[in-house]
Amino acid sequence: MRKVSLRRPSASNAPDADAEGKITIDASGLCALLMDRTRLLIMVKLAGSAEGTSFTALLESLSLTRGNLSTHMQRLEAEGFVSVSKAFVERKPLTTYRCTEAARAVIEAHLRAIESMIKQVAG
Repeated sequence: MRKVSLRRPSASNAPDADAEGKITIDASGLCALLMDRTRLLIMVKLAGSAEGTSFTALLESLSLTRGNLSTHMQRLEAEGFVSVSKAFVERKPLTTYRCTEAARAVIEAHLRAIESMIKQVAG
């Protein structure tokens, strides 16, 4: 089992982190945080966008409620998987999320591990 430091030092009380606040990736390469289907979909979408994705665009493309998406985004931000920028465009708030480089590496490892498992089952 290896540990990847992505989170802020003060956020070490999450169930999938150790006492030092590091995300645990199991021996197969899976990240517990990404085992949630919705969080994986969010992160895959963000990883595919270099310029970032707005809250509204995520909301529409993933068909989530505002509260559900907001909760997931807060968790991903606390874990260091996303960076957030807030601005006003034509007097309307615009929240944009970007996948961090460290999170991108974790996502790639997670997806490789899933792909490897699928290949094992498929024979």
